[in-house]
Amino acid sequence: MEFNLKKNMITTCLIFSLGLSVNALQVFAQETASQDVLYKKEKENWQGAIKSQLELAKAKLSLLQAENELWLTKNKVKTQLLLDQSIKNLENAWKASDSETRVQIKKLTQQVNNTKTLLTEKNDDVILQIDSLIKSSQSILNTARAKTEANSEDVKNKISTRYALVTAKSHELKAIIALEIDKSPEEAHQEMIKAEQAYHQAGKTASKAIAEQVMKLKQQAANVKSNILTNSSVSKAQIESLISATELQINRYQETVEQSNEARLLRKHYAQLEAQSALLKAKLALYSNEANDAVLSYLNESKSWYSNLKSKSSDELDDKLTDISANIDEAKQFVHRKDKEARTKVSLLLEQAAEMVKKE
Repeated sequence: MEFNLKKNMITTCLIFSLGLSVNALQVFAQETASQDVLYKKEKENWQGAIKSQLELAKAKLSLLQAENELWLTKNKVKTQLLLDQSIKNLENAWKASDSETRVQIKKLTQQVNNTKTLLTEKNDDVILQIDSLIKSSQSILNTARAKTEANSEDVKNKISTRYALVTAKSHELKAIIALEIDKSPEEAHQEMIKAEQAYHQAGKTASKAIAEQVMKLKQQAANVKSNILTNSSVSKAQIESLISATELQINRYQETVEQSNEARLLRKHYAQLEAQSALLKAKLALYSNEANDAVLSYLNESKSWYSNLKSKSSDELDDKLTDISANIDEAKQFVHRKDKEARTKVSLLLEQAAEMVKKE
């Protein structure tokens, strides 16, 4: 028992007080300095793309609500307020967007302002104009989504790379423990084999620039592995330097993990806005006496957004998603039967959807 206690204490010391190979670290830091600037820029672009997508979805929702309001209640005052809200959403989207998307948003904002003028002039073409605005907002939104999906794949790769680097570090720590405490070069050799494999895995998902550095770490691990059975004192110093260099990369990837968590929350909100938008389309289709297939298509679209959310939600939200999905299925039955209550059911769904967004 005393031996195990001593082993645990020494292990802790090794983990938190590893000797550093200063020259090796300085070289590695110099090689990665320029990459840090790129990471910062990537982070800003990623966050901007997600926020832009969310604000564009809000703008589209406001435009759909404006169309509903004007079509169903003829309430021009409320329609005007909803158009104003869409402009605010577009302004927020503009701030978070890249230069290419900003041009499109600026053009759409001007079109919304023109529509507001038509509304005050009692122009009969306002509803058609709002419908055109909705289509334009959807087009910009599709472009923004494509960009965030590309970024999403990049973030997944970074998280995978970080996990592999943490795995390599873990095996290297075990290798030092095997050398210093267990006095087992053979066991340390096996741990370094595993560390080398982890670097190989990290190289698969790393960006080109980082992959080159990871391959250098892999080569160092291979050298340690070769020397470990013949010269353990040299190997220990090499492992310590390797761990420190690996930690530099791991710490840089931490921002990516935090970034991913933020993106997950924004995406959840975005999916709810899209589901709500589909329900608004279903309501419009019902009141304008469109074919049942069109109404059902919008209801299915809404349910699909909620279903995608379900696998990534908390237990509390999961219950709400189950409930609203069941209510969508019920509304579909009313639509199938061409029941007059279908309109009421869809209106209630919209209230439920709006309440869910409000509580998030």
